[in-house]
Amino acid sequence: MTMALALSTTLNGLLAALLAAYVMAVLFKRAAHLKGELSKLCLITAAVLVPTLACSWVIYDGDLLGALANTPRNADPGNWWVLVIKHQQDAAALTVNLLRAALVLGLLAIGAGLLVELVTALYFRRRNEGWLSIHKALVKWPIILIGGLILLKIDLTTILLGTSVAVIGIGFVLKETLENLFTGVTLELEGSVRSGDWIAVGDHTGKVIEKTWRATKLRTLNDETITVPNRLLGGEGIKNYSRPQQQHAQLLFVGASYNDPPVKVKEILRSILVKDRDVLMQPSPLVRTIEYADFSINYDMKFWIRDYGQMRTIMDRIMTHVWYAFRFYDVTIPFPIRTVHLKQREQLKHEEDASDAQLAAKDAFLGSLPFFAPLTHKHVAFLAQNAFGKHYAPGDHVLHKGELGDALYIVQEGGCEAVLEDGPRPITAGRYFGEMGLLETKPRTVDVVAGAEGALVLRIDKHCMEVLFHALPELRQHFTRLSEERAKELPKREFVVTEVRPPLLTRLRRGSIALLRPW
Repeated sequence: MTMALALSTTLNGLLAALLAAYVMAVLFKRAAHLKGELSKLCLITAAVLVPTLACSWVIYDGDLLGALANTPRNADPGNWWVLVIKHQQDAAALTVNLLRAALVLGLLAIGAGLLVELVTALYFRRRNEGWLSIHKALVKWPIILIGGLILLKIDLTTILLGTSVAVIGIGFVLKETLENLFTGVTLELEGSVRSGDWIAVGDHTGKVIEKTWRATKLRTLNDETITVPNRLLGGEGIKNYSRPQQQHAQLLFVGASYNDPPVKVKEILRSILVKDRDVLMQPSPLVRTIEYADFSINYDMKFWIRDYGQMRTIMDRIMTHVWYAFRFYDVTIPFPIRTVHLKQREQLKHEEDASDAQLAAKDAFLGSLPFFAPLTHKHVAFLAQNAFGKHYAPGDHVLHKGELGDALYIVQEGGCEAVLEDGPRPITAGRYFGEMGLLETKPRTVDVVAGAEGALVLRIDKHCMEVLFHALPELRQHFTRLSEERAKELPKREFVVTEVRPPLLTRLRRGSIALLRPW
């Protein structure tokens, strides 16, 4: 009888161990695939609850909640919910107390995690806002600690008196850690820094991507991650570009020649700011004359943007437009540099003649194109000065499918081919491609390569064409119409994708196997 009981106990323990190992493997696999609070919940369940329940199964002969079910009822009617902790100084009492504490704290941790995930799903995700780690910790840990103290009725007086000296020593050792902790909590209560905010602290500027008890992580404009201790945030001034409002003022400085009237220059600069899609109209952009310098009259352009993370892209686009607009309206950008070239007169004359010949050839070629018919001679000369020619060997890629369109390409000599699914489409001299990139920023839809004889292709930048579109609105309409006609010439193929869904029972079976498989 005794041997049979021992064998039954051994088999019971072995079964519990195998079942616990299987469930833990499944939960660890799910934790590796999930993210955020759900991953942590799987880890807590696998590391705390499953071993505790397995021990309870073994000790209480198959009763998973035996540690709680065998707890004597509390005699105090006012504290009926408090679990009675055994104070006997033996191994059995210690085991029961540990099982009860593990079950209570594990269930509290899972409940707090579910609460955080519920609030995240119902509130933050709907508002497209993030919840920082410190926010979640401020919700979860009070629930776990206070709930554990209440349910287990732990007397803190003895613990605090017995460890007061140790606490003082630990406080000195962990001074910086505690300072980071309390500074982080203070900043959260103030609400001065939130997830997604662009801030500047000392020499660091970046977007807040995570905030923990110890530090705050920033992602800079160079896509670098910087960890800043919270105590530095509290000790230095924080410049927040996202609060109390997302509007951020930006300054750009430009110099123009003394021969160009300030009224003319300011009007050109203001028109560029008003046309830019990312510059806010309220408050209105400002252009001011700020200095009569040695070589130029200097102006500043003050404008407001909404997304600080796009600041460099917006500044690049505006400054590029300024260069093309100044070239178009004959505004000189002076520079205090003297470059001395020592060349023979014949060599210098030869280079000047070759440059003039190339410019004249481009001028004559562009002026003969029918789609540039609305342009005056001045406009054509502006295009010729800003059109850059390049020779391509046979088969060389001129455009790659998928890259963003930012220029117009015109075949001056030779020919190119558009690589389509139904075969190459020739692009002869005098024809153009890439015009859709002038009207809207879209990825290229086809590859374009040089033909069998090679090609000389002129590239006219999008910013240069934007200047002409602004001066001649009918030119934009002309290109829009030609672009629509070109789109009709492309072969259209319809693909019908038929999705065959397996039967419901098959999907349930596959899902169950994938969920319960521990690998």
